[in-house]
Amino acid sequence: MKLIKKVMILIILAIIIQGSMLLFLDKYYFEVDAKVSVPASTKTVGKSVLIKVGEKSKDFKVSYDGMYLSFFDGNQLNVVNTVLGTIQKIKIEENSTISFYKWLSDNNKIVYAQKVQSKKGEITKFFYYDVKNNNSEEVRGENTNGSIVIEDSSPNLRVSDILLSTISNVMYAKLTSTSGQSLIYKSENMNSMKKTQIPMSLLGNIQLTPGDGMLYYEDISAKKIKNILGNPIDIPKVENPIILGTDSANNIYIGNVINSKISQLYWGILKGNSSSFTTKELKSPTYMKNIYITLQGKIYINDGLKGVVTELNSDMETSYTGVFKSIYDKGIISIDEEKVVKTLFKGA
Repeated sequence: MKLIKKVMILIILAIIIQGSMLLFLDKYYFEVDAKVSVPASTKTVGKSVLIKVGEKSKDFKVSYDGMYLSFFDGNQLNVVNTVLGTIQKIKIEENSTISFYKWLSDNNKIVYAQKVQSKKGEITKFFYYDVKNNNSEEVRGENTNGSIVIEDSSPNLRVSDILLSTISNVMYAKLTSTSGQSLIYKSENMNSMKKTQIPMSLLGNIQLTPGDGMLYYEDISAKKIKNILGNPIDIPKVENPIILGTDSANNIYIGNVINSKISQLYWGILKGNSSSFTTKELKSPTYMKNIYITLQGKIYINDGLKGVVTELNSDMETSYTGVFKSIYDKGIISIDEEKVVKTLFKGA
């Protein structure tokens, strides 16, 4: 009996010691290991929200603060709250279509162009959509309170871009035909739209420096970047320049395209010539669609195969999961198995 009691006591002591060791490991060792194994470059914001993205979903865009993700589902423009997962559907007039939309660069509003039927045929009107109030309001002139309308009724013309500066109070709209030719309309002080003197031709990207309201465009035929005054930007040894963006300091960003890819970037404020522009060589050539310029002057390069976004000047890399959609001021928006994922930039 004494032997059995001694064995039982030894077993109980062994169980107590083992349990204490497991408790220690769980509380300290495993907890520290879990924190170390989550790199800062993949830090997500809040919970991922589930959305249904159909085969016809396209034209994904993100608000400046990453709060909202928008996309077309067929002809319906939807706006997803990336925190709550709720979806708002932008309502438009019957027998009309949205030909182009974009988020404003400093608040959660969308500006969009809408083709509508009138007595004169098809015309184009412009609207703001306020996400907070879930309503659309037509863009009207400050002095006349009239509609800002383009009355070019050609069914072959569609708005392909809108540039808006709230500082200089100017708006441009680029219309492109099915043949690829484009023309540009301008509205000053948010009054009537007037066709600019830029000749209808093969125009590429257009950009606006927000502080001074200067328009820049690509003249594809001449392989030149020009401003609305017709003055070209000449950069030595750059034979095929392309506009990548602008920032709040009025810098314009230009890429040099070789074999459909960009290998060098140039940026600066245009003062007569480009001699003061900064030049940066990319580690590897990439397509224009992979380069993002923020209003703060950050340059991000997306590598969709690796799932990594790199900030060009600091070489800081941020990893993400799923399919890349866009960036916002502080991070990346992607969709992973029908879930919207927000990933903070490393160091943000």
